[in-house]
Amino acid sequence: MHFQDVWYDADDSLIMEKIISACPVLEDLTFIMTYDHEHEFQLSLTVRSQSLKGFWFQNSIDGAAFKVEIDAPRLECLCLIDSVSDVIVVKHLSALLKIYVASDFNTEYGASLGPEDARKRYIISDFLAKVSSVRHMTITGATLSALFRYSDFATIPIFNSLYILEASFHSSKLHFLPVFLKSFPNMKTLILTVSVGLIGYTEPELSEFTYVPPCVSSSLECVEMKNLTIEEETWKKLARYFLENSALLKKLILRFKGSAISKQDSDIFRGLLTFTNPSRSCQIFIC
Repeated sequence: MHFQDVWYDADDSLIMEKIISACPVLEDLTFIMTYDHEHEFQLSLTVRSQSLKGFWFQNSIDGAAFKVEIDAPRLECLCLIDSVSDVIVVKHLSALLKIYVASDFNTEYGASLGPEDARKRYIISDFLAKVSSVRHMTITGATLSALFRYSDFATIPIFNSLYILEASFHSSKLHFLPVFLKSFPNMKTLILTVSVGLIGYTEPELSEFTYVPPCVSSSLECVEMKNLTIEEETWKKLARYFLENSALLKKLILRFKGSAISKQDSDIFRGLLTFTNPSRSCQIFIC
């Protein structure tokens, strides 16, 4: 069942919940809302289903104090594209296998989540705890930025069951990566889409990466980095960090923008072979 720009009055906020509940074998649900100034939009969406396995929710209505609640014990795949909902509540998601999160939890970009934002920190903490059994997670740069600010005041829950993590990582948050990976002690595959640094931003030295999380030292088997530029220093530091600290690493995949490889570039790639790799069997792929 697919809903797109389906509007209902705030007084009829239960209508969507009733429709979903009347579909006892519903397995896939999509609900997309985009801005439409001609309608008074609803203030909440509640999805309760005992049969639902896949749910795609996308909300781009700006300026709305929106609340979304998901209660689906058989849900396996969740896609959440939403940076404007004020409250996101999930319940009974123990069957969750895969999740895509593109949300900053309606936090102001760059703003701190300090003591005065206890309510927002609770919403983020509760969401993370409820999805912590997931096996494959993809998060965008906006989500990572919100988690970076959240981690200044609270601890990110442990995702013991997660084996694959895909994340968009800005080079300005590079120093956050080792601490962030601490939350995924059994991760086997890490896929990073790396964005270049800000103008005037000084990247941290490799010597600042003194902490090696458990997944890097004892479970990580494959690291893939995408969207790379040969001239940037970020990928070199990350490649060296993983090669020198990952005892079980089998593959390091580097995907660069562009196609031509000069002799100077080849020298840079050969330099990767000089880094000590404790696994002694890691293959490096240049794409």
